[in-house]
Amino acid sequence: MKKFTTEMSTYIKDGKFQRKRLETLGSEVCNLSPKDRFPHLYLFANPGIGKTHTINESMKKHRIENFNITGNISMFQFGVKLAVINHTTPSNIIKYITIDDCNELLKNTENINIVKNMLSDEKAYTYNKNMRTLLQSLTPKESVAVRSHTSELGGFRVPLNNFVFIFTSNTKLPSDDEVRNERGLHLNAIYSRVMYKDYTMKSTTLWGYISDIILNTNAIPKSIPKLIKQELCWFLYENWESLNERSVRTAQKMIQEYTKHKVAYISIWENEFKK
Repeated sequence: MKKFTTEMSTYIKDGKFQRKRLETLGSEVCNLSPKDRFPHLYLFANPGIGKTHTINESMKKHRIENFNITGNISMFQFGVKLAVINHTTPSNIIKYITIDDCNELLKNTENINIVKNMLSDEKAYTYNKNMRTLLQSLTPKESVAVRSHTSELGGFRVPLNNFVFIFTSNTKLPSDDEVRNERGLHLNAIYSRVMYKDYTMKSTTLWGYISDIILNTNAIPKSIPKLIKQELCWFLYENWESLNERSVRTAQKMIQEYTKHKVAYISIWENEFKK
């Protein structure tokens, strides 16, 4: 098996630094409190590096219960989930909400304004539209929760005084100097209301990050020989630009193919994971 070049070893070192940095952030998240001036976190990073997994594992390690909500649901469905959480958990318990991917929640000005109110001094989710038809799609549990938060205006309102939101997203929020249009201006309002962390990596560091995870963590089973792990790192390095995807999940899929096809795995990697 070919040895890593000095340059490749440097990339892996850089990747390990980023992994440790992300793990540290995961621990810091556990100290967020609704009493903080900025209690919410927005983590922007390359897709597939394990952002949400790292946060969840840190919460589990610190014995903190958190609720995972996908950000790719309608704003109404998102509010329903918040209503259920608020209705079914004690009011004095901090409710940590991890939101994975925010494309749908931040798709237009109307949605962004709702999120802004959630993160501002108002600390509430408010849905003011007619819900007659929408209520029919809810489960009994959801229906009870929403009705318990019904407002006089006909929609529903969920107080969020004891909520902490952790957004893990591939959607970049523009800083003050990066606002280019009206949508950017609205997204910048979200930026100003959260602790914003940018963990994007250039391609060489991203390769090193994935390789470090392959070589030095439990993401790849310990039963996989070290030589195979190194071979996988080399394959990713040599075919980086022609890969269909570049993520930790890619490596895990490729290792699964190795375990099932220990003779033909290289040809499968070539045929299934390259463009």
